[in-house]
Amino acid sequence: MKKFLMAFLGTLAGIWFSLFIAFFGLLLIIAAAGVSSLGRSKVVQVNDHSYLKLVLAGELSDRPGQLDPIAVMRGDKTVTQGVNEIVGSIDASAGDDRIDGIVIDCRGSSAGLAKRQAIVEALKRFKDAAPEKWIYAYGDIYTQGDYYVATAADSIFINPIGQIDIHGLSSTRYYFKNLLDKLGVDVQVVKVGTYKSAVEPYILDGMSAPAREQEELFLSNIWENIAGEIAEARKVSADTVNHWATDQYMPPLRRIM
Repeated sequence: MKKFLMAFLGTLAGIWFSLFIAFFGLLLIIAAAGVSSLGRSKVVQVNDHSYLKLVLAGELSDRPGQLDPIAVMRGDKTVTQGVNEIVGSIDASAGDDRIDGIVIDCRGSSAGLAKRQAIVEALKRFKDAAPEKWIYAYGDIYTQGDYYVATAADSIFINPIGQIDIHGLSSTRYYFKNLLDKLGVDVQVVKVGTYKSAVEPYILDGMSAPAREQEELFLSNIWENIAGEIAEARKVSADTVNHWATDQYMPPLRRIM
């Protein structure tokens, strides 16, 4: 009887396990089918007097991301936008007579400077290739990165109670020396040269003067380029843009439209 019960319970467990595997596999098949259908390119009918809408939202990657089957089962169908597709769409629109212009919908995107510069350069090429076409930008709240892209537009629009955030650039570093001292960890470092700050978080409790110098030089050069492009596009001085960033103050919008 004992052997019979053991065999019976083992068989029952095997059946339940097989059903679980089959059910989970079915879910994966359904999710994969959903990913396939969602990832399938859609044919868009472009009529005369259309416009290209660029939605700056979420994370922007070099190339479009792929849907995760597990994420689809959780109801998350978000796919990162590819800058290559955005740039390609802008370039294609310049020579398409059916497209009258571009609308940039700024909703708060996340992207590095190089990706944003690629979009800005594409918008500049669009205006050079098709000067008769227009570019408009709109946002409820402009982040600094989105506003940088929006400056390539002919006109910038904002919600009457919206905001524009221009704050410049900064960097943050974490230092662990005090923590390591409390844990009794002794860090031994050998370095050659003054500007070797990669190991500083483990041997110091704050930024050294050389590290601060190189960080400020690095950031100031990048910001000078960004502020210069914003100033040129909005027809203001670079000092004015620096004033916006320093005081986080925006003048009446009609002056920067």
